Amino acid sequence: PAPPTLPAAWLDTVGFGLLTQYIYLCDVHCAHSPAGPPVRLVDGESTKEGRVEVFLNGQWGSVCDDGWTDRDATVVCRQLGYSGTAKAKIMAYFGEGHGPIHLDKVECSGSERALEECTKSDSGIHNCLHSEDAGVICNYREEKAQDISNEGAVRVSSVPCSEEPFPWVAREF
Repeated sequence: PAPPTLPAAWLDTVGFGLLTQYIYLCDVHCAHSPAGPPVRLVDGESTKEGRVEVFLNGQWGSVCDDGWTDRDATVVCRQLGYSGTAKAKIMAYFGEGHGPIHLDKVECSGSERALEECTKSDSGIHNCLHSEDAGVICNYREEKAQDISNEGAVRVSSVPCSEEPFPWVAREF
């Protein structure tokens, strides 16, 4: 399907907040940058992660993971409006896409505003299968921090004054 299109005047009037809400309801995070075609993340557990797809020639297609790095992931996340640490995922980590593979051999420095500004093979020129689809996790450290629980054991140790070679004693409460 085509990316959602909204009149520019409507976006100026309504604001970005409602656009974000609209995109969230789609369960796919999309962005359109003046510097290039729309990008989205699909099949992740949240809108901040998934297989990278770009909209070219009237259809969504995946990106091959040949040379895919955290720098490339950073640019995708920036284009989608995320800041923070980005993590590249390879070998169809978020599942295999369907349809065309639009991009291959993407090489970003990490400072670009959009994937379109990075060096890459010509659109549609690749040597990949969908088992090599690239993915990203945006705000990686934030996402991983949520996985940490507040459960576990506490061990308190004391060091008594002593002249013995190993004076410390561990006590569990």
